[in-house]
Amino acid sequence: MIVVSNYKLNREIKIFNFFKDKNKNEILKILESIRITVKNGEDSLYGDKEKVLKQIEKTISSPRKRNIEKLFFSTGNIQELSVDNSWSDKFIQFSEKSNNLL
Repeated sequence: MIVVSNYKLNREIKIFNFFKDKNKNEILKILESIRITVKNGEDSLYGDKEKVLKQIEKTISSPRKRNIEKLFFSTGNIQELSVDNSWSDKFIQFSEKSNNLL
């Protein structure tokens, strides 16, 4: 017999409903595009490529609104990598798209 706490069940239902209502596939496409872009780039002085890739993989496997928002913090790892790898315009586009979907 599997016992699931009400808190955990309610939280999972809210997450499911959030993405059901808010274009889960579009958000996952954005995250996958970022993952590919980061993977094809280089490390930078302030951005840690491997850490970013792990963070993106974790977010893709278990998407949460707050985790997605964290990916786009200014002066965060992804933003730093985007500047040093000359795709900061792409970063802004990814950020705006995800923000509109959230």
